[in-house]
Amino acid sequence: MIPIIQVVGYANSGKTHLIIHLIRHFQKKGYRIATIKHHSHPILLDEEGKDTWKHREAGANQTLLVSGNQLIIWEEEDHNFTLEEAISKVDKADLLMIEGFKDSPLPKILLLSKPEERDLLMKLMGIMMVISTFPIEEELSYPVYRRDQVDEIAAHLEEKLGLK
Repeated sequence: MIPIIQVVGYANSGKTHLIIHLIRHFQKKGYRIATIKHHSHPILLDEEGKDTWKHREAGANQTLLVSGNQLIIWEEEDHNFTLEEAISKVDKADLLMIEGFKDSPLPKILLLSKPEERDLLMKLMGIMMVISTFPIEEELSYPVYRRDQVDEIAAHLEEKLGLK
């Protein structure tokens, strides 16, 4: 099974910023990284009238677009996709990073940008570490890092996820 880490927090807490830095860090070490991003709005990657749009509009539940070294898969079902379904699609990675899906019990990094967001410390399962822009006074069973400690965060992940 591919090691999985979630990056969660409220809007504008720095989730994407951290993921980008971690991807770059791990990619430099030769790891292949897959990502899943939770998005609560319809995905608008296709253009009306284009061939792939016509395929999907005609009823194809799966459409693949191939161009050189790139592949995009559109898959549509009559239900909302679960995180587990998305994870099952990942097969070419040494590490899977998931942005969002707070309620999942998977191991996660929690980002806090304001003291009033501390409620997530009690609400969420699977917290492995916290990245905070302010001092955390609560007694926690996991480490707390600052946003600029990417190397330390990555080293902790490597150890805990068995990537070394």
